[in-house]
Amino acid sequence: MTTCHYSGRLAKYCYQYHLAQPIFCMESLVANGDWYALLGQEITRLDGLERQRGNWIWPFGYDYALLGLAYFQLRGNNQTKDLPCFGW
Repeated sequence: MTTCHYSGRLAKYCYQYHLAQPIFCMESLVANGDWYALLGQEITRLDGLERQRGNWIWPFGYDYALLGLAYFQLRGNNQTKDLPCFGW
């Protein structure tokens, strides 16, 4: 049985310690994205969040999101191992 758990609140070491107990069999512990992936995701949500809150500046969120998406497109999918991920 394979179980996937996505949580950014627990550190890698917490999973390694608790899932190493005899009742569990941990086959792998893989980072789910990295800091850049989280930033890209949140940039695309900015306009909608600001619009929901009635902030008058929300239309600029679209421009910011387009600029951010262009940045990540040019950057490529280069995950970093030294920056925090947002899930395991």
